[in-house]
Amino acid sequence: MVSGTATAFSDLLFAVLAGMAIIPAVFAAGIEPGSGPGLVFETLPFVFGKLGESVGWISDIMAILFFLAVLLAALTSAISMLEICVAYLVEERKMSRKKATWVLFFVMWLIGSLCSLSFGPLSDFKILGCTIFDFCDKLISNYMMTFGALLFTIFVGWVMPKNLVKDEITGGGTQKAGTACFNTLYFIIKWLAPILIAIVFVTNLVM
Repeated sequence: MVSGTATAFSDLLFAVLAGMAIIPAVFAAGIEPGSGPGLVFETLPFVFGKLGESVGWISDIMAILFFLAVLLAALTSAISMLEICVAYLVEERKMSRKKATWVLFFVMWLIGSLCSLSFGPLSDFKILGCTIFDFCDKLISNYMMTFGALLFTIFVGWVMPKNLVKDEITGGGTQKAGTACFNTLYFIIKWLAPILIAIVFVTNLVM
């Protein structure tokens, strides 16, 4: 429970600090702030380019360090997400771990290649009015992630036995959790979180 709380707090803190550093730089450069891939691959390179007009090689170093950090973040996130799919294929489909990893690697390589080509040769290919990249980004960010989170909270709050939920949160009893603290968290998981996530999901559908 302590590690989970520290992770959530640290993630929020660094997100706020990043926003405080990036957004003023974007406005100082005189361009519109973007979000998601547009911010990372279009807006920020432009900011680094503008910065290079005054500080030269320092902006190049900053750009290299920034995109190295993005690469490391993407790899670590991809590995953790890949493990879920690998575990499913190994445990449910009885594949070997090596074969499951290579199959999923090929699928991700194929989808990633198509997304990359949507900025060039496949830019005119549209799916529901979107390029391949925009379609995949919208499908996953707006729908699959929120729907998955909704299913997860419903499963934990309504399907899992309460004692198992407490056991997972406290690490099998290795971490202390007061009754009031756990009951508050369990109430949020069971009632508040599904409602708020459902509102976000429906809002994404109608927008």
